[in-house]
Amino acid sequence: MASLARVGVRRLCTRPERVNAECAVTFASCDADALVPAVFDRLRAWNDDHILLFALSKSLPRTALGQLVSHITASVPPHARVGMLAPALSPALVPDAPSKPVHAAALAAVPAENAVTFRSTIRGAPRIAVGRWTMQKDLWQMGTELRADGLDRTGEWTSLWGRENAEEHVPESLAALQADELDALLVCTDPRPEGLWEGLDARFPHAHLIGATAALTPFETGREHTMLGAGVYENGAVGLAWRRPTSHLARTLGGLVPLGPRLVVTGSARGNIVSSLNDHNAAQQFLHLVLQRRAAPREHLDAAQLRALSSNVRRDDDFFLGLYASETDSMPLLVARIQAGHPVRGTLGLDTETELEGLARYAQVFRTKPHDDVLTDTPRDAKSGVQYMWVTENAAPAHVPLLAAPAAAGGVWTWEHTFLASAESSWFARIPGTRTRACAVPQSSVVLCRS
Repeated sequence: MASLARVGVRRLCTRPERVNAECAVTFASCDADALVPAVFDRLRAWNDDHILLFALSKSLPRTALGQLVSHITASVPPHARVGMLAPALSPALVPDAPSKPVHAAALAAVPAENAVTFRSTIRGAPRIAVGRWTMQKDLWQMGTELRADGLDRTGEWTSLWGRENAEEHVPESLAALQADELDALLVCTDPRPEGLWEGLDARFPHAHLIGATAALTPFETGREHTMLGAGVYENGAVGLAWRRPTSHLARTLGGLVPLGPRLVVTGSARGNIVSSLNDHNAAQQFLHLVLQRRAAPREHLDAAQLRALSSNVRRDDDFFLGLYASETDSMPLLVARIQAGHPVRGTLGLDTETELEGLARYAQVFRTKPHDDVLTDTPRDAKSGVQYMWVTENAAPAHVPLLAAPAAAGGVWTWEHTFLASAESSWFARIPGTRTRACAVPQSSVVLCRS
């Protein structure tokens, strides 16, 4: 590798007159034997003045995956690489929607003078099964001293409940940066990112953020998840932070069919529990909307009536609740799967780690159904820059409106100026001034555009 000509990112970029430009490319193919040479051709050598960001499909045969990882680790210095293993791309994103897995390799070259890599071991939240009330969560079991210090320092406990990172720590390589020094962050993480989110949200509130959980890889690599930086990791997170302020972010949510009107969140929403909508039992409101009943929910139903009502909802149906700041907002603050409900108590449990108390005033129930209608942020023209995209495994072109059609040659599809990776369970994002939140809508995408 050392004897190869140091042409740097000129092989990766399609604009050779701008050797120091930020650039990206994504290759996809059903044939690993065609994909690997295409990647090698773009990575003949590397320039220490650039950082390599990469995502490789775990669906690649073990030999091909090993070749790509070995080539990257041999060609790129440890401090200048950030990557992860991701699921195969949705077949709907390539022409003719093949029945075989669509392997992908996404590569991006970022000038080191404009960015910094980081590695995080900040712990996140333990997984919950159904419901989580803030005051019932055993928060003091871990980090007791930190929370006690915070209570002594501030004299109030409200901001400490539900926190995984009470001291607002950030990765070491970001610790010396000022709040306004970062424009955007991209994060690859294990399924426990909440502590890292809290630190980044608090320290860099004006930065965009996108990311996804690395794919489960116990059979491919022997690790629960596989992330790469200076080493190979299965826990924590790796990421890249941009200094140069040129980013904007677009989210697209597809496959959601609204059921009934937007409702007012009237009762207390706490933890991941919603208890009242439009001054009625939230679970019964949900059942009436799902069953398309025009009459408002009755205040008093006996146990037999509640069982009969609930039995009409199929267990394999997916429903989501979108939470909005106002009645007219086009994009929700949060969309989460309705995980459980209790018609007697009136509660709906959402599959989210986000604290719902005080988050939103309006709610919309959605049923999932494949279709091309989408909820999206105001689109912008991003054709002149580089796009960093995370898409769900079931996404179609309508759910990634900024994704151009790929070029095809030799059994390989190519997206120039695009870093395109698949998210296994969910992606997460934040626009400046808000908090990072995960999205598990089955047909959705998030795009960070850098011009």
